[in-house]
Amino acid sequence: MRLGSRHWLAYDRTHFVSIREAQIHVIPLNKCPQNPLLIPEKTWEEDVHLYGSVIKINGLYRMWYYARTEAYGVRTTCYAESEDGLLWRKPELDVADYRGQRTNIVFGTPVMGEGFLESDTVLYTPWDTGREYKMLYVARYPRDKETINAVRIPYYQDLARQYREKQDWQMAQKCEKRVERELARAVPAGVYIATSSDGIHWKEADAPAVPYLDDISHMMYDSENQVYRLYGRGFAYDEGRCRADRDQALFDGYLGRAVFMATSRDAVTWEKEKLVLTADAFDRPGDEIYSMAVFPWEGCYLGWVQMYHGAPDDMTLDIQLAISRDGEHFERVGDRNPILPLGEIGQWDRFNTCVAGLPVIEGERIRVYFNGAVFRHLQITGSGAYGGMDTWNRIVRIGMGETQADRFACAQASFQGGEMLTVPLTLESPRLHLNCESAWGELGVTVLMGDKKETFVVTENSMDAMLCLPQWAMQGEVQLLFTLKNARLYAFWSEGEKQAGG
Repeated sequence: MRLGSRHWLAYDRTHFVSIREAQIHVIPLNKCPQNPLLIPEKTWEEDVHLYGSVIKINGLYRMWYYARTEAYGVRTTCYAESEDGLLWRKPELDVADYRGQRTNIVFGTPVMGEGFLESDTVLYTPWDTGREYKMLYVARYPRDKETINAVRIPYYQDLARQYREKQDWQMAQKCEKRVERELARAVPAGVYIATSSDGIHWKEADAPAVPYLDDISHMMYDSENQVYRLYGRGFAYDEGRCRADRDQALFDGYLGRAVFMATSRDAVTWEKEKLVLTADAFDRPGDEIYSMAVFPWEGCYLGWVQMYHGAPDDMTLDIQLAISRDGEHFERVGDRNPILPLGEIGQWDRFNTCVAGLPVIEGERIRVYFNGAVFRHLQITGSGAYGGMDTWNRIVRIGMGETQADRFACAQASFQGGEMLTVPLTLESPRLHLNCESAWGELGVTVLMGDKKETFVVTENSMDAMLCLPQWAMQGEVQLLFTLKNARLYAFWSEGEKQAGG
């Protein structure tokens, strides 16, 4: 493996052959002190959710968000814009009126009728003429009932058959109940992609993108592989899940929410979906993967994992961090502490968080927009009821959190020390760069090649601390041994200027 200008993330375990006494740790985002940044102000906004995206185009922040009113009778995708990403305006547009008033609505029930449910990711793809903007949305179209059922029902029937063959009657019954649920729906919900040339005037989809997927989903464009990746809601059950959990009748029940991925070259024709992430035995009882938004970062893929803690005394949603080398096999980072934790008592984001699909990257600063709420999940009329006492009215707002490049997570150790030994690698340059914090401790870097070795010590906090390695390190494969004492290592690379993103 070659170590060059692309950063190797210290929290990517695949870069190391051994990790001793060092901890992989997720760093929570710094929430903006001005939060919340966008609140309901219009008559068509009883609450505002970031079921959408924030994109910076030609110096202008553009936001597509979800709003609703009239007890979900009116559901809309709205548009806002900002020069600084903090102060937002909601322009009056020519797309849809509400009760005779001009609005910032660009999609939803005022435009396409009652079949619209929710919006999700908006992508900006300027190379696709006439379809420069793509919006993932969830809707119910009676025309697509047979298409969707022809995919979903056989999937769950086949799962039930597999469990019966294993004589796992309990799981077979869960699958059969899922089939009953699908058949009972007059019009099933599907995931669709609308297109636009300006991000304001949208064309509805002609068919579901991936008929199996249902409800909240996210989409990204993988420029390195020139492929669209759609990460959507499905249902599955991890074989390693603890026995106590599989016996609980938890709300949606039957099978747990999970994330599936489908790919496409043109965002029109999609390959068959694959299961990529589900809750497992290391999660607490009742946990499910509610959704996952993925973005490319330094040769890998990072995922915002929306965790639904679905036990009856919990019913909250927070955001964990996951990492993948191929966009298909994901591992949650560290001890699964949230990268976007819920707010404390007295704060606006107490119980329920959803994150925009893609971060806004500006040099070494990364902004992550999200919505927070003070109500627990399923506290919605007609969708079930939270039975606990610690709850409040349905209030949702949109805010933002920040971090610095590569500092989503780290490898760290206190004064007792920890070590991390890399896989064998070749260096593109003798100049080794470190993104680290070691001003109140030390970070040792030992270069190893056969019987040759040389150690350097770094005692500073820096986004780019540089070491000049010996010339013999350029003559073949080496390994780097990092020794941490009251220090954090975020990333390392061997040449080039600091480049945020992949």
